[in-house]
Amino acid sequence: MDSRRNTYLPSSPHNGLRAWYAFGFWLNLVLIAAGVISTGAALVLERAAPTAPGVGLLIGGGALAVLAWRRAGLALRRVEGVDRAMEIAGSTYNPRVGHHAANAA
Repeated sequence: MDSRRNTYLPSSPHNGLRAWYAFGFWLNLVLIAAGVISTGAALVLERAAPTAPGVGLLIGGGALAVLAWRRAGLALRRVEGVDRAMEIAGSTYNPRVGHHAANAA
């Protein structure tokens, strides 16, 4: 009876993991977009090549950076929401075992 899962938890702890993974993915995309922006800036400033590819990289990298930054912010808010819901449900939940501790009040 002690190992029975309680059903009053508002969300699964796996939702928190998914939100962390999504946040990490979008944050990695922000870093990649920053690299694309710097490559575009180098192409435009060096003037060794035509300026059209450099401007394209600047615009595309900027758009990708803005999109990824906003999505990373949304994923971080989801992480905070899951953490807050887990705090409200109680701190006796053990995600490694999958149930509440046996001697929890």
